[in-house]
Amino acid sequence: MTCPDPVTVVVAARGTTQALPGLFASLAVQTYLGEVDVVVVDHGPRPVIDATALSRWWVPTQVVHEPRPGLSHAHNTGIEAATGRWILLTSPEAIPDADWVRSMVTALTHSGAILAGGRVLPRFTAARAPALSSDGLSLFMPTQWPEIPCELEPPWELSGCNLGMSRDAKLRFDRQLASSDQRRPGHGAQELTARVQRDGHLVTVVPDAVVYRRIPPQDLTLRALWRRARWHKVPISRILRSPQQTPSRLGGHSGDVW
Repeated sequence: MTCPDPVTVVVAARGTTQALPGLFASLAVQTYLGEVDVVVVDHGPRPVIDATALSRWWVPTQVVHEPRPGLSHAHNTGIEAATGRWILLTSPEAIPDADWVRSMVTALTHSGAILAGGRVLPRFTAARAPALSSDGLSLFMPTQWPEIPCELEPPWELSGCNLGMSRDAKLRFDRQLASSDQRRPGHGAQELTARVQRDGHLVTVVPDAVVYRRIPPQDLTLRALWRRARWHKVPISRILRSPQQTPSRLGGHSGDVW
């Protein structure tokens, strides 16, 4: 029996491990039968994350430091440090489903795509989930997903907290955009997917590779939503109008505190 290819999960942590226990707990119970290790990118001016503090989560982990600002730099550093045949990118706030790694690797292996993106769903940490319009929820994650795996095309979008790629493809995020730090929504996953498709490569959407993104109450205050709307260039009036969808209808969960 052939052993499945090893997988490296890359996550950029901004100088703290506070948000990582939930992520590591999910990675420790993945159904994928191959080896899964983690590269934590200590993203900040000075290294502050102690690698020994991560050993208690029983997932092979290495910590690398990236002092340059911008998530693109952090993700590129993590990708360069990865040793797995497949590389998955997520965020400290993510809670991957137990089948996440297996679903993503299966899609990459059989589709011929060099880049894939899974579904992102909300997980509100407040005891009572808020009602957000789809426009409001779109400030945190894409809100439209296909029912079956398919080639990436509008209106589908990929999220930087749920990406998969082949290490052989040597994909990297745009360093110039990272250095300019323009904070444009087109950075990261959107820029990478557009470039990969422009070069004639296949990008696939994997709706059954699910990651839940934790959204704390402080991110849902009027001030916080206004800041996000301004960054995404979305009129605040669209965020405050009557909700069209609730988290439950979008597949999200509430009441989970990690």
